[in-house]
Amino acid sequence: ELIMTINKQITRQHFDNIATDHGVNDHGGNVDKSDVFFDELMNPKVKNTVLECGAGGGFYTLRLLKLGYEVTAVDISEKALQVNYQTAKNHQVETYLSIIGGSFNAVVDGIGSAFDHVLFVKVLHHFDNLEEIHEALWKAYAKLKEGGKIIIFEPNGKNLFWKPFLMLQRDSAGVRKWHYEQNL
Repeated sequence: ELIMTINKQITRQHFDNIATDHGVNDHGGNVDKSDVFFDELMNPKVKNTVLECGAGGGFYTLRLLKLGYEVTAVDISEKALQVNYQTAKNHQVETYLSIIGGSFNAVVDGIGSAFDHVLFVKVLHHFDNLEEIHEALWKAYAKLKEGGKIIIFEPNGKNLFWKPFLMLQRDSAGVRKWHYEQNL
């Protein structure tokens, strides 16, 4: 099964289903090295602004908010963003969170602010193709304050086990998970 481009509607439905059925903040089994960029690349002692692409249900958003960052969270799944906001509200940090639903490339130009950091954590490989990834990075660069940073954290796509592992798994709609991860 070879798919050359990722379909946004199928991807949105996939993440909507995860938000509805499983909770988007359940990252059990995933390797999480976000402490590296929270502690070393960002300065949690200074209140900064963050534009988070692919924020989902707030797994990273909540950590940023608790550290005192102001976060603008963008995600293709509005259901996931609803979970994100509710999670922030449950922890009483929602006043520092703005959520924007839609494809990053489609909505980022309409965001009026400049940011200290733009985060792409485990999300770029969900873009349709390399051209859209390039577009997102240039748009992110345009949204940075002087001295700001784009921080990218992606799984190792050269790992020989990724494709076979993800080809064996299917989501609740029966689509092989490799469809969503193929741009690794």
